[in-house]
Amino acid sequence: MLLTTFLAEKGEECRKKILAVTFLLILLAFSVFLQNVRALYVSEFLASYSTNYPVIDGAMGSAEWSDANSYDVSLVGLAGTDAEGTEVSATIYFKHANVVIHNIYIGLKVFDGDHDLDEFAVYFDEGDDGSNGSGTRDGVLTSDQEDSKACFSPAISGYTLGDGYCYDGGWLVYGGVDFDAECAFVVDHWECEFAIPFVGNDGGTDDVSDLVCTIADTVGIKIQYFTQPGVNNYYYPAGSNSWIGTYTTLSFMPPTGVIPEVPLGTILASLSMIIALVTYVAMPKFRKKQMGINP
Repeated sequence: MLLTTFLAEKGEECRKKILAVTFLLILLAFSVFLQNVRALYVSEFLASYSTNYPVIDGAMGSAEWSDANSYDVSLVGLAGTDAEGTEVSATIYFKHANVVIHNIYIGLKVFDGDHDLDEFAVYFDEGDDGSNGSGTRDGVLTSDQEDSKACFSPAISGYTLGDGYCYDGGWLVYGGVDFDAECAFVVDHWECEFAIPFVGNDGGTDDVSDLVCTIADTVGIKIQYFTQPGVNNYYYPAGSNSWIGTYTTLSFMPPTGVIPEVPLGTILASLSMIIALVTYVAMPKFRKKQMGINP
């Protein structure tokens, strides 16, 4: 009788420990999983690899962008402008072709009205290679080593493009461009398409720094939407183009057939969830076994 009671108490104690461990494993799995989701969708954009090259005409046909990674974001009004305290909904698309054409493709859908002058711009933090800037971001705003691309409303400027670079904490724009972009207002929203080469006219006279990177790099990126009348300036991520520490990272998926590196956090989350699931499934069998020992 004493032995039976002892075994029953030990079985109950063991069951409680297993349940506690299972709960902790599930908690760990979800915490790591959420950290990785946050990293992918908030602090990092991931450009898919594609040989489906879009026609850069300002009309984002669904077939052209169906294989691009897309992100729904809110462009945040900049403090000190008429847009302060307001947000504009947008969807941003990313894909790239690192074979033959070497282009980064960026698509924007901005859900706002049509104004006298609307502008869409992309800013890059290329890092410091000791020359005019190329490669992985370094989070430092360095003259002659950061790149910008801009596309203006066709209603005013006829698809005028602006190619620029950072100089002394500000941004200069030149007429010589090495990329293609167009925008158009479609029913109730703007659509803008960019095709930006990985290797531009780096150090050229018209634009001191053009984007130079490979798919092994992780460049910094910030999106701007500017409107008039009034001075309405919106950014994603929030903060002006000079706040380089707030830029989002843009990474590139490898071509088909190349196995991408899996983040350690994702592996740990997957293992934790598998262990927790196996433990949960095994619990009824364990309880039946204990009942057989202690009828």
